[in-house]
Amino acid sequence: MYGSFGYAVCSLSDDAIAPDVVFELIVGFSEISGNLVEESFRIRSSYGNRDTCQFRIRDSNTSIDIVPGHMLYARSHGAILFGGTVETSNIEVPLRKNPDLGPWLRFFNVQGVDFNQLADRFYVASSYENMGLSSVIEDILTLRTMLSREGIVAEDIPEDIIINKANFNYVTAADAFRDLAKACGLSWNIDYHKRLIFFDRSSSISQIVIGSNGTDKYRNITLKKSRSKYRNKQYLRAGTGQTDPLIRKFRGFSSSTQQASRNRIFNVDWPIDSVISIKRNGVTQRVGVRGLDVDDDLSISGWKQWFFSYNKNEISQNSVEDQINNPTLGPEDILEVNYIGRYPLMIVDEDLSKAAERSSLEGGTGIYEAVTDDASVDSREYAEEKASSLLDLYGRITNEVSFEILQLGISSGQIMRGVTIPEIGLIDSELIIDEVDINLNRGMVWIAKIKSYDSERLESWSDFYRRLAETGRKTVIRGNEIVVISRRFEDQSIANDSIVFNEYLRSYFEDKFSWAVFAIMDDPDPSYLDPIFSFKIGVSRIGVPYE
Repeated sequence: MYGSFGYAVCSLSDDAIAPDVVFELIVGFSEISGNLVEESFRIRSSYGNRDTCQFRIRDSNTSIDIVPGHMLYARSHGAILFGGTVETSNIEVPLRKNPDLGPWLRFFNVQGVDFNQLADRFYVASSYENMGLSSVIEDILTLRTMLSREGIVAEDIPEDIIINKANFNYVTAADAFRDLAKACGLSWNIDYHKRLIFFDRSSSISQIVIGSNGTDKYRNITLKKSRSKYRNKQYLRAGTGQTDPLIRKFRGFSSSTQQASRNRIFNVDWPIDSVISIKRNGVTQRVGVRGLDVDDDLSISGWKQWFFSYNKNEISQNSVEDQINNPTLGPEDILEVNYIGRYPLMIVDEDLSKAAERSSLEGGTGIYEAVTDDASVDSREYAEEKASSLLDLYGRITNEVSFEILQLGISSGQIMRGVTIPEIGLIDSELIIDEVDINLNRGMVWIAKIKSYDSERLESWSDFYRRLAETGRKTVIRGNEIVVISRRFEDQSIANDSIVFNEYLRSYFEDKFSWAVFAIMDDPDPSYLDPIFSFKIGVSRIGVPYE
């Protein structure tokens, strides 16, 4: 997604790359570039997706073994072209008519994926509140997942970005990184060196520029215009917005003379975002979150009298039937619920001037409508801003620029500035690189096929979220979601070590106070996020307490 490529020129034999060419293909611990079938090596990079690598290996004496999970690196002139692991490996044995030719010839068809795949293997179950982005990332890498043990290291993560609240309820680490980056107006990537980086996409500038202001080592350039995603009237079916504080009052039921049979459940008008207070006859009640706080136990200090669930309408009483300590509401009792609710958001935005432009060109109304769903939008202001951005983004005809270039160094996600090619109408334009497809061609050179969009068309969503952050909007990710972590411990703690004694220890027969090896497990510090036990190991005389 965001690699860096060096320039390389390679000469190939008719069947495979010669061993002395400055090109390395390492699978596992073996360098196998000499077995690479010509024109089979290819790297594909698309912004927001995993980089992949494909190639075909000739194995004439069954000496090569390539299996999924093998480390995979491709280098040229010392620059890493690709780094990752083998995803699939297919063995192909062509039919031969002459068995006297020796061992069967076989081929490996291999596909590799970059190190971002590691973030798909681990899940995050944790909550964060008012923490710096770098602290959140470090916690995910080292405590919540085993990514640090896989060699992933965070680099240059900004600490001045504060995550006001984030709940990750068993989502992949990749999804957690994506949500954090999106909320902060950044992009993220694990590069070919296993470095996790969060970066501003606008700062990723290509050093290579095509056209009259740059290199002429390009060819087959095309400009494609399309109205496939064009719109001038935008409907945004968003998530939910917050109501103003609302007060709902309930009176106890008189339909049953049996107190224990009276209703314990009441429903407010809107799904609950948060509860400000619950009062019974003017007395403030203790309120808990159902599924998180304990119900059905009045022996707990500060036991909760009433419960609610996020995004539900229900207010329910503690389920213990105790008419002295936990009485149900009678007909004279008043329950007052002060809460903030959530309501569905539907935003409509339109640009009449753009509709008039299309009408003058095409006739008719000139109106193009589109509907977008985004449940993550959680406020009216946020929804209006996004609907407006969608109109800016898609309210013009798309310009897609494709070309081939005979050198490396362009990566997906980069911005190419100052592109001037008058023949297709580009004058000092900006292009955002969307896809890079690198091929090692017969005999001579690397060729990179590039697909890009003009930057006016493809303003990144990172810029949209960054503007929201700059206006003071809090960075909240799934703020009302409850994270419940269950762990089952079945492991044994085994300590193996050699103990060296500096003096002679008498045996049991020589000393009635014999010696014994001991191990003591200390209780964890309650301030730790997770229990971390400590051990003391050594020797002690039987009957003599350890100090």
